Amino acid sequence: DLDVSVMEPPEIVPFTFGSETIDQGKYAQLTCVIRSGDHPIAITWSLKGDIINSDPTLTTTTLGTQASMLVITSVDYHHSGVYTCRAENAAGITTYSAELKVNVPPRWTVEPTDKQFAQGSDAKVDCKADGFPKPQISWKKAAGNKPENYRDLDTQVQSNVKVIDGALVLKNVQKASEGYYLCKSTN
Repeated sequence: DLDVSVMEPPEIVPFTFGSETIDQGKYAQLTCVIRSGDHPIAITWSLKGDIINSDPTLTTTTLGTQASMLVITSVDYHHSGVYTCRAENAAGITTYSAELKVNVPPRWTVEPTDKQFAQGSDAKVDCKADGFPKPQISWKKAAGNKPENYRDLDTQVQSNVKVIDGALVLKNVQKASEGYYLCKSTN
């Protein structure tokens, strides 16, 4: 008598985070369910290719013998990336992945400060922010001599005013350039 058994590799049910992007601080979850495959089945999670070790905001939990759940209680930018569920048994290895993108509000990396420049010189005021999606930097100037009623800087009309890589650049500064400027970061 010859006994032939065919081993079946694991089959993972497709999964997703449920939306294209998730806001910073929100809850996110993936459940990796093995539809079929011979036992025992080992299930592991990885992020950007590295095996996941639980941290205070990220945990993995085995559910029975054919499922594992990954929970992020408060997503942050460092949680962004491709999450992969890997299921392995004697017949083979199967993987399935989902990408997590985290919306992060802009935060200053270089905040503008008050500056003084000599008349006729060139002036540069830096302003930088990061976040996801990458923030856009724009500048406004106060209409009067108080920090209020800001209006968009029209770099088309004022040829000596430019915004280069987030920095406000004024060529040949004159008394008329004096005033309050506002750097705005939006994503």
